[in-house]
Amino acid sequence: MRGFFYYDNKFFRLMAYLFDLVVLNLLWILFSLPMITAGISTCALFRVILDQQSGQEGYLARGFLRAFCSYWKQGLIVGNAALLGGFVVLKSLLFWNGQEGMLANVCRVLGTAAAFYLVMMLLYLYPVLVSAEKGIPECMKRAFCLSVQNFPRTLMMLGLVISTGILSLTYDPAAMVFLCLGVSGICYMICFLMKGKFRNHSLP
Repeated sequence: MRGFFYYDNKFFRLMAYLFDLVVLNLLWILFSLPMITAGISTCALFRVILDQQSGQEGYLARGFLRAFCSYWKQGLIVGNAALLGGFVVLKSLLFWNGQEGMLANVCRVLGTAAAFYLVMMLLYLYPVLVSAEKGIPECMKRAFCLSVQNFPRTLMMLGLVISTGILSLTYDPAAMVFLCLGVSGICYMICFLMKGKFRNHSLP
């Protein structure tokens, strides 16, 4: 009889998947310790999660390492460009927040729009990068098109990222959960929300 302790019931499958996400999150943290490799680790994380959601089985660590080696060039370029862009936008916002006048107001609006655009692009860019197998400029174009065409999903993803960040910074238990599941959990939700799009429609 297939009862609660049957290894293939929904509870144990859920626990197994949560354990996989914890392992993937720890791998992401480990391989992102030198900040310049965070982009490569994010590519590897998305590749493994997309493979899992498509039904491909395999060893997590081995799959992560294989993807890390496969996407090191794209991840290095995109990751460091994102870090540089984020640094410039943040510094600009901090500078203009201390200024007054019409020019300062305009620059604050432009800086906020640039930050929104950067995050919106990155939400789609990494999974597109590991799925489309195209050059970075083409993937950026596709990521932007997807973010605009699926704007409600984009807002959901932005809300997820922002709320997770705020909770992790202000609530200690949430910070512990983020340490275990944070990045991998967010990537899983992004892939889940995008799954139908990738499955049913060709990329623009």
